Amino acid sequence: MNNLEQFPCYDHSVLEDFSFQAIKPVSVTIPYDKALSGNKLIKKKVNGEHGKLVVYSFNHDNTPRVNEDDVFTVELSKEKTEVKVLYSYNHIFKGHRVYSCVCQIQENV
Repeated sequence: MNNLEQFPCYDHSVLEDFSFQAIKPVSVTIPYDKALSGNKLIKKKVNGEHGKLVVYSFNHDNTPRVNEDDVFTVELSKEKTEVKVLYSYNHIFKGHRVYSCVCQIQENV
């Protein structure tokens, strides 16, 4: 999960359709299969009965207040979606310092 650039993201022009605790993200991955999580820590936390994974990334100076295992509603392509935070971390993405939250969509598959 250390290299988010391998996952396709929504175009920056549609990021107004996304919200995470009323904060607009700088990048959102297109929901991807939980088998592609890569990180062992994330694989342990993935619930096989729920949906795909999605990563929200934020400017380092405007981050949401979340803890791992928090469940709440976010806006994903203008739709209210319940997600669970599996992992959150600081890193450099496309040359910018960002804070990212790896989430699992909480819907039955």
